[in-house]
Amino acid sequence: MSSAAAGTRIRVSISASSAIRRAGLESIIANSSITQLVGSMYGIDALERHLRQFQPDVVVADLEHADSRWISHAPGLDEEQPAVNVVALIDAPGIAWVTRALRANVKAILNRDAPPEDILSAIESTYSGLVVLEPDVIETVLGGVRLITADPPALSQALTEREIEVLQLLAEGVGNKVIATRLNISEHTVKFHISSVLSKMGAASRTEAVTQGIRNGLILI
Repeated sequence: MSSAAAGTRIRVSISASSAIRRAGLESIIANSSITQLVGSMYGIDALERHLRQFQPDVVVADLEHADSRWISHAPGLDEEQPAVNVVALIDAPGIAWVTRALRANVKAILNRDAPPEDILSAIESTYSGLVVLEPDVIETVLGGVRLITADPPALSQALTEREIEVLQLLAEGVGNKVIATRLNISEHTVKFHISSVLSKMGAASRTEAVTQGIRNGLILI
């Protein structure tokens, strides 16, 4: 798809759970000369119907955290609707989430505090068929590639079922509080499990543990 021709605006829809964030993004899109706001929705519940009704060129999705379910449960963000590209606004996504997002139609990943000009530039770039990533996202991906190309180190001890669950959530890039809520355990217990995971995997960081988890087949992406 080529860039927008003179006089033709890029049709954009907004998806955001926060009413304040949604209103801010609506203002950015509505006041730009290169975009046309065609719709706005709360989260992804009505996404499939919304895409069918308004047929946007680009969806700008504001994500409060790197929830892998957003990708897997978002109808229309796969091969069935390749014309709809997604600009995701998200902070500190994990490598597993980034990998899955790029395999779907997420063509741009920006920080949630990205300025309006960066968001508009990402919209125009994705509409033209380009991929736009924040520098920290690129570093996450490249760091994972560097680690994955090496032979995976043997685990000093096998991870427990609970530790694997924690590792899989770390791959989504979520914080300790979200992990505690998802697994119905305390944040203190989460910290204990993370410490154990890092120790058993010989990892110096969460990112390294996730990358090793992918290489050892403990995390599917």
